[in-house]
Amino acid sequence: MLAIKYNLIFPYPKEVKIADNQILSDEAFAMMTVPPLDWNIDPPVGIKFFNWEPRIAKKMFLDRYNELMVRKYGKHFEQRFMELNNGTIRNNIT
Repeated sequence: MLAIKYNLIFPYPKEVKIADNQILSDEAFAMMTVPPLDWNIDPPVGIKFFNWEPRIAKKMFLDRYNELMVRKYGKHFEQRFMELNNGTIRNNIT
């Protein structure tokens, strides 16, 4: 279970469940067809989803992760990230 693995509070706080359901609603409306029955979920809140192919999604995730870690830990994080990956993660995705 994720809560145990990442040492999170479980059961999740009410606010977390509400936010999760709202994002689920946005995802459902953006990515799925019209359901045959009512989904019984909250209305969408306007989060954008992109239907990227896996290699693009990986690149976008890693770029954002790197950006946030550099912001938190400084430029040395980006240098270490590239050393650990021999520059291959960014460079082989075009």
